[in-house]
Amino acid sequence: MKKFSMKFIDHFRHLGLYFLIVICIPLMVYCLFLFKKGYFDLRKGFLIGGIFFTIYSIPILLLHLNYYFNNHGDIFNYDSYSGKVIFEKKGKKIKFEKKDIFKITVFKSWPLSRNDLPVFPWDYYNYAVIELKNGEIIKLSSLLISELDKVIKIDNTEIKKRFYAWIV
Repeated sequence: MKKFSMKFIDHFRHLGLYFLIVICIPLMVYCLFLFKKGYFDLRKGFLIGGIFFTIYSIPILLLHLNYYFNNHGDIFNYDSYSGKVIFEKKGKKIKFEKKDIFKITVFKSWPLSRNDLPVFPWDYYNYAVIELKNGEIIKLSSLLISELDKVIKIDNTEIKKRFYAWIV
């Protein structure tokens, strides 16, 4: 049985592109100012930095916190041979099998759904909604299981493309 839980490496994998951009963009802006003007204009640097922070940092941090609080402390155990699943959320265990799943809906960004390179730092974020035949609904973020449709393969899997996959 394979155990899925939130680990530090999952946070780093999701925020890795963001950290790369946070380091590279300011360096590029600084070098551009030095090359064009011969000096660094502090006001324009802060303006560009503020715009960059608003466009990239606020959405990615809000999305990451949304995913973190949705599945913090959850454990998803899956046996691919027998199809048995045990999902633990806040001490409550939900046991079911692959045949008990009515539908899986996976919400992905456009590049992730095409297995393409990410355009924005939040393109790695995705989540899945498992609807069981008994009416229970389980929401799994990519901090817990990245791309559930590749882990559990059933015929009734739907992929919905989003610009920004926010868990509702």
